[in-house]
Amino acid sequence: MKTESTPTPPTKRRRFSWPIIVVALLGGHATIIITAVTLAVGGTGRGVVPDYYRQAVDFDQHKADLAASAKLGWTVTLTPGSLVDAEGRRVIQATLTDAEGQPIDNAAVQLRLIRLVDGQAVEMNLIAHAQQTGRYEAVAEVPVGGWYQADLLAERGNDRFVLQQEIRAVGGLDPRPGEGAS
Repeated sequence: MKTESTPTPPTKRRRFSWPIIVVALLGGHATIIITAVTLAVGGTGRGVVPDYYRQAVDFDQHKADLAASAKLGWTVTLTPGSLVDAEGRRVIQATLTDAEGQPIDNAAVQLRLIRLVDGQAVEMNLIAHAQQTGRYEAVAEVPVGGWYQADLLAERGNDRFVLQQEIRAVGGLDPRPGEGAS
């Protein structure tokens, strides 16, 4: 007896493999695009730099000021208060000490806070605290907690001290009024 083998017709599974591959590639591409857009638009916002042109022009002078400040040896401790009033104001304190750890009095202190999420800037002059030497404070409109870039300038006589650091303010008002209120 002779057996002949008849060719089997292609299965349905084989016919549907190409559309599945095309749909999977399109889905992967859409996922990559959505991820790229989310990273570009969202994130920490550390790319926001207000007055970037002026800062770029003054870059060399700023670096020289930072080097002179390091040579001066002063230290600053910035403390944003956690209590915020109904208008969104909080107390910002700065404690200045010299290289020997002694408090620095009679300095003119200016502070600029830039919210890193959106680049919103708040500028203030800090006033010497009456009871504590070396402590300066101001009430500033900083309603929302989060990370801020602090640019501080302290001058006393011929001494000039600049500091640039990131600080975190905790507490505050709801940044999205009207949402979630019941």
